[in-house]
Amino acid sequence: MMATNLNTRNVADPGNGKAIPVTNANIVCALTSAGAGETRTLAIPKIEGQTCALCLEADGGSLAVTAASAVNQAGNTVMTFAHLDDSCFLQAVKKAGVLRWQVVGEDGIAFS
Repeated sequence: MMATNLNTRNVADPGNGKAIPVTNANIVCALTSAGAGETRTLAIPKIEGQTCALCLEADGGSLAVTAASAVNQAGNTVMTFAHLDDSCFLQAVKKAGVLRWQVVGEDGIAFS
């Protein structure tokens, strides 16, 4: 995925067991899995309206991203990327006055 405006930042995949940085208004992170069972974490967004696009760019096995709060109405926090090009687009919203990520669109993601 490519940055489309000056407020978007491509962030490097931090690697297994590490946090995806959410320091810019809009981030894009191409995930690379080197083996099954890899994990990443996603912190609470910094500002309302912030966006985060995640895509599995290299598939060496399933990769689970765990958000610090629910990302959908079902209350799921884990997004599992199992196939090349699985993707998820999130936006920061306020629920009861608290920022959290909300899934806007996804393709191929399993939630738990």
